[in-house]
Amino acid sequence: AKIPLPTIYLGMRRLASVGEADEKEVISSKLDMHPDDRTLMKDFVGSVIHGTELNTDVTHQTIKGSKKKTAQPGYTQHDALAVSMGQDSLGSMATALASFNQLKRDMGGAYPGGLLVIDEMDVGFHPHAIERLAKSLKTYARQLDLQIIATTHSPRLIEAVHPDGDGNAHAPDKVIYLLDTRHPRLAEDQSLRAMLSNMTMTPD
Repeated sequence: AKIPLPTIYLGMRRLASVGEADEKEVISSKLDMHPDDRTLMKDFVGSVIHGTELNTDVTHQTIKGSKKKTAQPGYTQHDALAVSMGQDSLGSMATALASFNQLKRDMGGAYPGGLLVIDEMDVGFHPHAIERLAKSLKTYARQLDLQIIATTHSPRLIEAVHPDGDGNAHAPDKVIYLLDTRHPRLAEDQSLRAMLSNMTMTPD
């Protein structure tokens, strides 16, 4: 709060999928956005979910009686009300990236970069989509001067980022593995092998 850096936090509230809500409780409208931001949302979602037709008709949705808000690029084959939990979460990430894109455009040389924090980033995604999500977020982090911090319980996401797995040892990416929910502490062994062994409760 004391650092003047644009920050967006995506908590678990984003996972209250509009597809699971009563249609009568959902308010849906077309969202007026800059064309560049619309295109960014479509391209980002398309880079993670293959085999679906997208367009730049961004839809804004809210659920009555909740603080849930979401935006989705247009899905050519189905209505935005029919998105899955993973698609809904992906729409939240796309909206955050579009917001940073707008800030960078509006602020010009005064744009300081930003911080995007995502709780349980992997929830609702197929393992193949998790790998593509990690790669795509790295691309947009470079483009928009972002630091992205995410929590996860997904071995696939850890592998995709960790330099011992599919990550790049020369990249600034890092996995920090914590032990003990009651008294969190940094694990002494931060290797991918140690992390995955701990996650599967494999004895030492």
